[in-house]
Amino acid sequence: MIEKEHKIKKWIVKNSGKRSARVALRIVAFTESSFFPIPPDPFLGALVIINPKKWLVLTLNVVGYSVMGGILGYLLGFWFFDLFGPKIISFYDLADEFIIVEQFFINHAFWSVFVSAFTPIPYKVFTIGAGLFHVNFLVFLVASILGRGLRFLFVGSIFRYVGEKYSDLIFKYFNLLTLFFGLLIIGYLIIKFI
Repeated sequence: MIEKEHKIKKWIVKNSGKRSARVALRIVAFTESSFFPIPPDPFLGALVIINPKKWLVLTLNVVGYSVMGGILGYLLGFWFFDLFGPKIISFYDLADEFIIVEQFFINHAFWSVFVSAFTPIPYKVFTIGAGLFHVNFLVFLVASILGRGLRFLFVGSIFRYVGEKYSDLIFKYFNLLTLFFGLLIIGYLIIKFI
């Protein structure tokens, strides 16, 4: 998987000045939110490093397409879970995570979606789960926009202002940082509501 991600990243860097790279970035952002395993973060970073003046436009594109992909995941869960859901869960071996998702949704729908949208927790599981468990769509949408928005604005701005020099270091610890903040939110919810 890492080798595939590296090849795709090299292609994006090589073709970053072309429209096809931006289209590929949008496709990855959209599909990652509902079924694709590779996150758009490294691709966004590569394009921002090469086009620093367009960092905000690129970032907002990723946010928008990621949220639209999340809506697809929500609809898959809401209308088509019986047809596609078990196959997706089985393919990615996410059965245990799915049971945890159900409990999160029962108790804290907004925070469940927000934390999964911001952290390395598989957002696609939560988008499908939100539809399956009939989470209020407006709650789902607001949590997705905030979570994905904060995540990708953070990634885009880091690459805009820090650039390529520290990009490897940032990606090495990015998932740990977002997971740490996600755990802080979960810890707060446990303390407040238990």
